[in-house]
Amino acid sequence: IMPDRVSFNILIHICARRGAAQTAAQLLDALISTSTPDSISFNTCISACQLSGDYRRALGLFWRMRRLNLPPDAHTFTALLTTCANARRWRLAESLHASMLAANIPPTLPTYNASLRALASGGQAPLALSRLRDMTRAGIAPSPA
Repeated sequence: IMPDRVSFNILIHICARRGAAQTAAQLLDALISTSTPDSISFNTCISACQLSGDYRRALGLFWRMRRLNLPPDAHTFTALLTTCANARRWRLAESLHASMLAANIPPTLPTYNASLRALASGGQAPLALSRLRDMTRAGIAPSPA
């Protein structure tokens, strides 16, 4: 019996929870060679990069997802922004946030929080305050500390 997409997604999720980005990527490769991945497969694999801040791998997964015509969503960008925050790559996070808006993907509370963490990691208080204003204009209340 060959594992299906659901089986692979579960294994990738286990890797993501442990921060095992390399193993998650290997599982994604195996999934691609035997079945068809979905956005969940890629989002979960990108999430595996968060703990280590492996923004290069996360970005590579994002572009691979795009080449396979899988649409990113708010979960995709939240995982990317969180990875950028952990890697202290606020400029990349800003670029990704702009890409998300250009694709008409509305940010969620977790997306805004990840964006704010990325800006804070780079000491970008004025930009963070601007993002907080954007958040409240979008009708999203900041979460309590």
